[in-house]
Amino acid sequence: MKNGFLAAILTAPMVIMAAPPLLAAMPPEGATEEQIAADAFALERGKQLFAHDQAAAVSSVALRKLIDFADHPEVRGYLTVPEKDRAIAVVFYSELDGAHYEFARFVVDGVTVKSGGLIDTPEDNPLSGALERQARSRAAALAYAAQQGAQMCGQASANTVVLPESEAGAVPVYILSGPTRPGRYPLGGHYLVEIDKDYQAATGRAFADQCFDGPIMPADPSIGPELFNVTHSFDNQPTEIHYFAHLHMKVPLQIAANNRFWTIDLTVDAAD
Repeated sequence: MKNGFLAAILTAPMVIMAAPPLLAAMPPEGATEEQIAADAFALERGKQLFAHDQAAAVSSVALRKLIDFADHPEVRGYLTVPEKDRAIAVVFYSELDGAHYEFARFVVDGVTVKSGGLIDTPEDNPLSGALERQARSRAAALAYAAQQGAQMCGQASANTVVLPESEAGAVPVYILSGPTRPGRYPLGGHYLVEIDKDYQAATGRAFADQCFDGPIMPADPSIGPELFNVTHSFDNQPTEIHYFAHLHMKVPLQIAANNRFWTIDLTVDAAD
């Protein structure tokens, strides 16, 4: 991780897009079973990241219509929780005397806020055990990333996605660079820190060694790019960040990894 970590905690990404229809990516000839399995994991995790990131963005817009964050320094951030029928709950939480409380809660379906708003009496709504675990893991991951000098790309604040605890007992915390240039989405400046039960970093990784971005498909796809090429040297196949960024960009990606080319194109309807 590089120097210059930007540890802002409240701003969700402002690029809000409905998820396109999804197809499985096509592995290149000669890919190993291990690579294909890792790519399949990356696809599912990337879709999960996109859904949670999008829900946080939609909820942030809704909350900013109700309050000015500058008037509420007690708000520490947001957490996302999967619910039934692919809906996602976004919980903004506050801190008082070292304890965490629900400040606002929204339920999001895709790009639509279905319900929610401010909590009338946050002090009567402490975070559940699972949410408290996520909140403390988030804080530990941000502290670890800052200690390691993780560098965010662009001038936007860092976004976070905290996923449910894994079977191994670690909480995955993604620290993500948000878009800052119109029509471009960052592929660099994204990190994963997994926090163990003692709130220590069990693992931490970057997904790129430099800042770079790619094009976002314009409203008229006929004038958009047909393909964007990415060279990736950290892994032997695409990662979840490639799929996550691709879903924001809606531009087909060709990932060069370990002398093989992986094509990511989840924008094509299955009927085509």
